[in-house]
Amino acid sequence: MAVRTITASPDILGGTPVFAGTRVPVQTFIEYIKAGESIEAFLEGFPSVQRGQLLAFLDETTDLVLAECALKVKILLDECVDQRFAMS
Repeated sequence: MAVRTITASPDILGGTPVFAGTRVPVQTFIEYIKAGESIEAFLEGFPSVQRGQLLAFLDETTDLVLAECALKVKILLDECVDQRFAMS
């Protein structure tokens, strides 16, 4: 069984998604990265989060984004094929 990277509970920050075992919101990490901060800077500021958690989160979100992109491409291709056959 895989270790949970992200958890959400009504008892912790009102259900905000946090890194498992911490009270550090995932959104905080995203904001750090968007602002150009490094993973090292984030880890220094939030020592309760482990590097492995961040890397697992990035792997998981990468997989989700790529799957979503692949699905959108498939839908677009299917629509093109459908339009082509409709024109025949």
